[in-house]
Amino acid sequence: MKVKKTDPVKTNVTKLKINPLQKLKNAGYFILVLAGVYALIYGLAKFASWSEHQSILEIKESHTSTIGTIIKVGSMKGSYAVAEYFVDGKRYERKDDSPASGIFTGEHYLIIYKATNPAISRIDFTNPVFLNGEETGKTTGTIVYKDWAKVGFTYTVNGERIKRFQKYVDGKQLKKGQTLTVEYLLSNPGVSILKLK
Repeated sequence: MKVKKTDPVKTNVTKLKINPLQKLKNAGYFILVLAGVYALIYGLAKFASWSEHQSILEIKESHTSTIGTIIKVGSMKGSYAVAEYFVDGKRYERKDDSPASGIFTGEHYLIIYKATNPAISRIDFTNPVFLNGEETGKTTGTIVYKDWAKVGFTYTVNGERIKRFQKYVDGKQLKKGQTLTVEYLLSNPGVSILKLK
């Protein structure tokens, strides 16, 4: 009896052929896997956002704050500032995104923190402050830029025009061209606070 020889290449190609139903099934699995990966990434992002929001709520509910000093500024995918602050004699640091690159080392801001864990904190860029004993002057500033989170303003000291940015509390009625009082540090007029209150 003669055995018919089969071509191994032809046999393998025939095995690799997929009928339309199998193609549809494979595409369905692929789409299902993609949807699962998307849902996982979306869920992680939502959880991180929720967790951050909860942390901020806990900080605000504890009503605890202190004054912090900016010890480092820089930019990496946006500008940031690092503040140093003390609670019960213990030193803490907090790094936050800053409203603009015009934050200076040595400036002071209100730091709000969780009463039970002062390491959990935020730099409140809407509350810049001067310390008692710092000599300041006052002048008039004009708002030249406004978005949902910050205003840009200009003011003049000793003939020099200075531009700064400052974060403001949501809901403040501010507009371009509006004039307000600016308090500035006599030793460094570039360090200033637009008086929004």
